[in-house]
Amino acid sequence: MSKIVIPWLSPERDFYKDYLKALDQAGFDTRIFTGLDTALRDFQVITYPLVLVDLEIEINPREPGFEVISRIREASANKSTVIATGMYQRINDDVAGNTQERCLEAGAVDYLDLYTLKPRDLVSKVREHMPK
Repeated sequence: MSKIVIPWLSPERDFYKDYLKALDQAGFDTRIFTGLDTALRDFQVITYPLVLVDLEIEINPREPGFEVISRIREASANKSTVIATGMYQRINDDVAGNTQERCLEAGAVDYLDLYTLKPRDLVSKVREHMPK
C-alpha cells in the first residue's frame, strides 16, 4: 500500500523531525513546501486529502499565515482540508486568544500548537481530519 502524501507548508527546521518521523511511521509521506508559489502550483494539479500549514512560514509581511490558509483552499483542486500548525501563540500573547478562531475563519479545520503537541497527537489529529 502506498503512503498518503501530506504537504506541509512550513519553514524547514530540525524542530519538525520528530513530527515527520511520527507521520512516516503512521503511513504518511510528508512533503515540505517552503514557498507559497510552488505549493499553490502543485495544489492546482495534485489532489491532496489534507494540507498542514505552519503559521510561521515567512511568505511576506503582507501575507500572514491566516491568509495563506485561504489561498491554499482557493487553489486546491479539491478544496483540501487544512490544519494550521505553529507556535504562534507563544510569539504574541495578544494574538493567542484569536489564533484558533482566525484559522477557522480562514478555512482551517483545526489549529495545533506545536509547542505543546506531541508527535503522536499530530498523527491522531491528521487521522481525525482525513477525509473519509
